[in-house]
Amino acid sequence: MKSLNVLKITVISLVALLVIYLLHGFFKGFFVDIHTYISNSKKIELDSVHLISKERRDYGLGTGSGSGKNVVKIFNGKKYYDLCYYEKNKADNQFLKIDNNNIPSRIFVIINSDEIKGNKGTSENPIPVFNFSVRSEEMMWDEKSYRENVRKYLTYEK
Repeated sequence: MKSLNVLKITVISLVALLVIYLLHGFFKGFFVDIHTYISNSKKIELDSVHLISKERRDYGLGTGSGSGKNVVKIFNGKKYYDLCYYEKNKADNQFLKIDNNNIPSRIFVIINSDEIKGNKGTSENPIPVFNFSVRSEEMMWDEKSYRENVRKYLTYEK
């Protein structure tokens, strides 16, 4: 009888922890400041870009906010950057079709000023980029997708 009570308490505790974990991202999403992050960002030109790697990473398990993000790591002379795109659905993988043959050596990226500070820019801690362009005036993603990329980053990774 006593072991049955311990089992019930254990199961209830595990379920409670799972619910808290799943709801954490949902509630945190209400408090992230997308506007400040974006307004503190600037467009800079990278003129010696080399593709390092590309991959799909999981994030936000069970949050209903997407199942992963596509990341293309590039190097530009002294710093590493992660071009990130958070999936809206699992079929959204066009971004990973970038390869050595079609990545331009010169691109424009939008970077938050705070992300440039500190130890960012190393291979292990690249600077995150949530929108970029081959031509200065034409960004890869529209404003809505860019804002959604920033929201998911601030909610699930920051």
